[in-house]
Amino acid sequence: MKIITKIIIIITIILSAISCEEDSDWIESDNFGVILDTLTYSTIQEAINEATDGDTLFLTEGIFADAGDKNLTWDGNEKHLTITIVEEANAIIECNGKGNGFVFNCTHQNTSDVIDGIIIRSSGDFDDAGIYCEWTSPTIKNCTISDCGWCGIYCDNAAPILENNTIYENEVGIMCANGSIPLIRWNIIEKNKSDGIFSNNDSYPSIINNLIIQNRRDGIYCLNGSGVMVNNTIADNKNSGINYDTDTPTTIINSIIWGNGKGFEPENINITVSYSCAQDSIPSVNPYSLGNIYSKPCFVLPENYHLASKSPCINKGNNDVVDWDVDLDGNPRIYGEKVDMGCYEWQPYRKN
Repeated sequence: MKIITKIIIIITIILSAISCEEDSDWIESDNFGVILDTLTYSTIQEAINEATDGDTLFLTEGIFADAGDKNLTWDGNEKHLTITIVEEANAIIECNGKGNGFVFNCTHQNTSDVIDGIIIRSSGDFDDAGIYCEWTSPTIKNCTISDCGWCGIYCDNAAPILENNTIYENEVGIMCANGSIPLIRWNIIEKNKSDGIFSNNDSYPSIINNLIIQNRRDGIYCLNGSGVMVNNTIADNKNSGINYDTDTPTTIINSIIWGNGKGFEPENINITVSYSCAQDSIPSVNPYSLGNIYSKPCFVLPENYHLASKSPCINKGNNDVVDWDVDLDGNPRIYGEKVDMGCYEWQPYRKN
């Protein structure tokens, strides 16, 4: 009996050592809880479960990495919630490669349901998304979403508002599938492992005033999907600025497509480009007669995509399509007679 006991102890020690080695990169929770009214809860899902319609949940400083801090959801038929942060807190949802940050799967969220100011990391598996939206339409703003093995934000038959987010180092930044019509505005979408934005299966996102840069395949890839694209800067993406494999026509206006492997791919794409600065001149796509230019946009620095004062993109856009007030920095969107091309409006107080 003593021999059997010793063998069991040895096996337990070995298995524990293996487990520790496998989880050596596991990040643990370290935070001050979730505040709902006058109470504090230990996990986000616990606070969600106790919340009622119209409540706001405040995440405190720290890392939220417990089982109750991922795959977060609620029934939008019962309540609409805002989940945000205590003022100036860095609140991180860490999924450790074992799930999604939020899962809104036919759960009836609308734009009254708000995710605001949270950092979301998945750190791994191919099936993981920062935020999963299927047949739902939440508002996701001021968030930072990174390191997801699948995509930062997934939309399936969904119409969320995605604004002022930074989405980077995911497999795909934003995926729009199966008739999704998200509003994507004022985001920085960069350094994702394949595409910045991927639109397929009859999706039609509105892509407004975004910086889409340094993605390792395409800035925007439309595969049997489309979109309207206004005042974006699409630059330094490895394959192409816009890869357009669909029969659905679309328009690109007031944008800068520069420094990509190719500007447009293929060159006979079914889009009309106007009042934009592009590295490629293709008469059937972006003719000079539609206000397009082909000169270097003159960014401030190689990785600073603001316009220098000598930029030919200043005052060269079309004001008629601009119905919002600010650029990506929050500065007035139109300074001067005409809107500038790209996501940043040149400001006279800049030193360049």
